[in-house]
Amino acid sequence: MRLSGLLSYVLYECKANEVLLSKEISIIKDYVALEKERYGERLDVSFNFSGDIEDKMIVPMLFQPFIENAFKHGTSQQLGKVWMSIDLSVKKNQLYFKIINSCDNNPVAVPEKHGVGIENVKKRLGLLYPGNFKLQNGVEDDVYIVSLSLELKESVIKKSSESNIPVLKTV
Repeated sequence: MRLSGLLSYVLYECKANEVLLSKEISIIKDYVALEKERYGERLDVSFNFSGDIEDKMIVPMLFQPFIENAFKHGTSQQLGKVWMSIDLSVKKNQLYFKIINSCDNNPVAVPEKHGVGIENVKKRLGLLYPGNFKLQNGVEDDVYIVSLSLELKESVIKKSSESNIPVLKTV
């Protein structure tokens, strides 16, 4: 069911310019739950979602590349117990996202040359949130950290008077 939900989201809901942040959080949880099926007891994941999350809008699939990288370049290359921490908070229109995962601090586990994933996210952020974001990433003491802060666009969600369908207006 989770995989079906993820595929449906990617195929149909991600066509919109913006989606509810709460839906993105739900997708993060579903994706991590699928990965937990693969890793079993080896994987320890903690989530912390806080702040004014309801009725906030964000571009779809913004966090997914960071989470996929944490699994691909971090946990999948380690033996034994692995861990990951995902934090997301919103204060007014400022969003803070941080993902920290265990990694082996050796040349094999942390390649010198990075793939295109992070670079593509940086370009996407530059186009969608020009001048309104800060992205940092790197290895520090056997952990990999990605930290993103961005200013959310002000969006007003109102219920249509005829139905319960949300209507989005970006200010």
